[in-house]
Amino acid sequence: MTKYFIAFLFITSILHINAQGNENDSIIVADNLSSDEFYSIQTAGWIIVDFNSEKSICNFSNEDYVLYFNINCTDAKLKPTYLIEYSNNYRDGNYGGLDFTSSKKDTDSTTVYLIDDIAFDNPFTPYDAYKLDVFLTALKTGKVLTMSFYYYEYDIVSDADELTLNRTISFQLKNNHLLNTATNCK
Repeated sequence: MTKYFIAFLFITSILHINAQGNENDSIIVADNLSSDEFYSIQTAGWIIVDFNSEKSICNFSNEDYVLYFNINCTDAKLKPTYLIEYSNNYRDGNYGGLDFTSSKKDTDSTTVYLIDDIAFDNPFTPYDAYKLDVFLTALKTGKVLTMSFYYYEYDIVSDADELTLNRTISFQLKNNHLLNTATNCK
């Protein structure tokens, strides 16, 4: 346990020192970390994660979730995506690495995107290049990204399906310059 704590302190101190540096100063090589170490990372905004020589932009600023954001695809034929996974801090600590949701997940849900409390249309499902451009322009200057997830639930009183809030997740948006980094969209 002590070695994980020491590794965690080392990683977070390096990230803190280099938080406003250039792109190369904000890279975590995940090949060198255990799963427990990776899903325990906490940062104040975006970082680049290099795993098996593939880059992803990640945000570890929420204690319970990790946001992977692949928007500047190295392969222009691929569409931008996001993935939210649970961190090791979620509930009993055994959820680290499990998917919560993604832009590819085909469900009966609705996601509301807010950047600094301003609502944006969903640029991912269905993919819309113009909506994504508007969203990214705001994201690059924003301070907080909030995503609210609604699911349809049957209401016995109204005898109809109604949207019900499942949860709201927020991420800090520091190091926004990293959003220009080319990533491996899958």
